[in-house]
Amino acid sequence: MKLNHYHITFTFAWVLGCIFFLLSCREAETGQAAIAQQNQVIIQQSTVNWEAAQQHALFNDSQLSKQQAQVLKIATLPLLLPNEPELIATGIMSAGEDWYAASMKHEGFSVVVSGSTRRVTVPGVEVPNLPEYRKQDLRVTRAEGIAELAFTAYGAIYTISVECEDPENDKHCKNESYILELANKLLRSKVNHD
Repeated sequence: MKLNHYHITFTFAWVLGCIFFLLSCREAETGQAAIAQQNQVIIQQSTVNWEAAQQHALFNDSQLSKQQAQVLKIATLPLLLPNEPELIATGIMSAGEDWYAASMKHEGFSVVVSGSTRRVTVPGVEVPNLPEYRKQDLRVTRAEGIAELAFTAYGAIYTISVECEDPENDKHCKNESYILELANKLLRSKVNHD
């Protein structure tokens, strides 16, 4: 039986969403951004720079269905979405207070855009700094035919994944140009913050 990559991507996005949801359910003992250490994992909450985010070009929120907008309204970070109506129309949105994910599919390829203000680190494990959006070159990584990139913006971490049914021949996956173009054209939705 051939696995449907969209279902794998959706399942991954759903599991990631559940993890972020469970993490967001943990309340800090103080009202300040807290660092929680349990089982050698450090979870740190970052602060959103809304003043800088408000300078970001705006997404046309009328592209979102009422249900999509209602789900995304929960998130408390800048919502960056692709300006591609054919993707947004298929989007399955999920969100928690400090994260969101948009899983979309169109004609043989799928895209997942997500963001979070939670940073998870493990002591002793070196992780390279992520590039800052529109200030440094974005790095595309590939695994199992899936192109991914991650960056920081406005105090949050964002990731984009692009997966194709035929990664060797589909223009969305064959090289890095589509994912980089998608990243550079992300627009900010106002459904959760003006």
